[in-house]
Amino acid sequence: MSELAAAPDQSLSSARLRALGGARLWPWLTLALVWLFLNLTVNATFPASTDFGAWLRPSWEVALLFAGYAGWLSWRGGVSRTTHGAIAVVLVLVRLFRFVDGCYSYFFHRPFKLAVDLPLLPESIRLLVTTDGLSMALLQVGAGLVLLAAMGWLSFHALCLLERALGSLLRAGQRPRRQPVSRASLGVCMLVGAGAMPLVEADAAPGLMQRLYTETLFFVEYPELRRGMLDHFRRVATAREQAPHGLEVLRGRNVSLILIESYGRGALDSSTHQREIDGALTRLGERLAERRLGVASAWLAPPTYGGGSWFAHATLTTGVKVWLPLDYDLLLASDVVPLSRFMQRAGYSTLNVMPGTTRAWPQGDFYGFDQNLYAKDFEYAGPWLSWGRFPDQYVLDHVRRCCAARSGLYKELKLVSSHVPWRAVPPLLDDWDSIRDGAIYHRAAGTREYSMKWSNLKQAHDPYIASIVYDLDVVGDYIRRFETPDTLVFILGDHQPVKEASRSDAWDVPIHVAGPEDLVARFQGNGGFGPGLRPPVDAKPLPMEQFLPLFLQSLSEPK
Repeated sequence: MSELAAAPDQSLSSARLRALGGARLWPWLTLALVWLFLNLTVNATFPASTDFGAWLRPSWEVALLFAGYAGWLSWRGGVSRTTHGAIAVVLVLVRLFRFVDGCYSYFFHRPFKLAVDLPLLPESIRLLVTTDGLSMALLQVGAGLVLLAAMGWLSFHALCLLERALGSLLRAGQRPRRQPVSRASLGVCMLVGAGAMPLVEADAAPGLMQRLYTETLFFVEYPELRRGMLDHFRRVATAREQAPHGLEVLRGRNVSLILIESYGRGALDSSTHQREIDGALTRLGERLAERRLGVASAWLAPPTYGGGSWFAHATLTTGVKVWLPLDYDLLLASDVVPLSRFMQRAGYSTLNVMPGTTRAWPQGDFYGFDQNLYAKDFEYAGPWLSWGRFPDQYVLDHVRRCCAARSGLYKELKLVSSHVPWRAVPPLLDDWDSIRDGAIYHRAAGTREYSMKWSNLKQAHDPYIASIVYDLDVVGDYIRRFETPDTLVFILGDHQPVKEASRSDAWDVPIHVAGPEDLVARFQGNGGFGPGLRPPVDAKPLPMEQFLPLFLQSLSEPK
């Protein structure tokens, strides 16, 4: 009988032990899950690294957060919900900052500068709208906002779990007189762990504090940077005025500056599409030879990689390096004289063609062109093609119709059919007279469409090369048919595209100069220019900001 009575007691004791073991295990399991979630929140990168293990590496910011909670609970015993919410908001902002920072590193190969880049973020929305359409852009933005809200909600509840788990560990199994000692010990251990965390993973993701330090330092030095840049611009403007810049050598012959978006070294050096590139260069050379134009080529080193075309355009035509919004804004307020105004001084009329500009562009006042052609000025009735709505052949045809037989003309043309994300490459039409308002593109065969997305450009090399081949063919045919025989033409890229498209770490872009032999000869031997359409492989790239001084020096008589 006594044995039967003892059995329930023994069973009850076993249940209590299991419950006690579970109670002791729960806080540690909770801490592990919270640590995992917070590390993912802090460490996740864009674009996603193939080394996903890096996302799980201990983050000292998270360790410091754990230490802070442990220390606060040791001394005060509780954390308010308001504090949880405030920290959750900070974590969401950290995640958003790192996402934007990753996008800038991916597309522009430079870190995000909060003090100067923040006003440009709305442009990303406009980019989505112009590429994907309004409905899809709204869907993507809405999905992003929902994701941020969900992250904030999860972070808040993770912090609540963190408080309960640490509180349970601080209280569990401790005699009252030893509770203060155990609490302090746990807090000290957490702090020591936080301090040692950077030593555990020396190659972990860049620390938040390090980025905050660089951002704060940039903000503090911002006024001094402004003064330094303005002084630099004044010196450049003064030196430029004192150097030869009359352009007497041109003797009124037309000049065309044709920029092909994203035409970089990665295209000319492509190992998988060498035959297509060689064929395009050969056809371009044959068309230039038909006009008896001399040709020389070189490499330029632009200030940007992957994007930021307007920085490259400004650098090219003003002779000062522009690679931050700060540089650009100060340049527009400076006394630096751009190439277009030098051409006006030499008696030229000037034309600026920017089919990718869909809004008012007050910055154009700085360049002072006599005529500007923006997107609204093209009466296009054809289909929308990728980011650049108009095929470049349509743009060039529109230009030749409005500028036919004009002499003493300087024009800058920014072609955009090769702009990321390369979703469609239009066909090359043999009959330019059939283009008219572009309605022919609704029924013209040969458009190549690709399923490219901004978030995934891993297969972008093929459509990128196809777009460059298209532009080289279009530009060559345009020069052969419509440019005057004595026109001096520069064909160049503005920057390399993203690495998935270029497959190159080099920042260089090619520049070709074609025109009368006497003018082209003035560039050969200077700035790394060599004969032909292939820039010398071993030539040192000419910094893009040195193109304007070279242009003025080569085509002006000494003072």
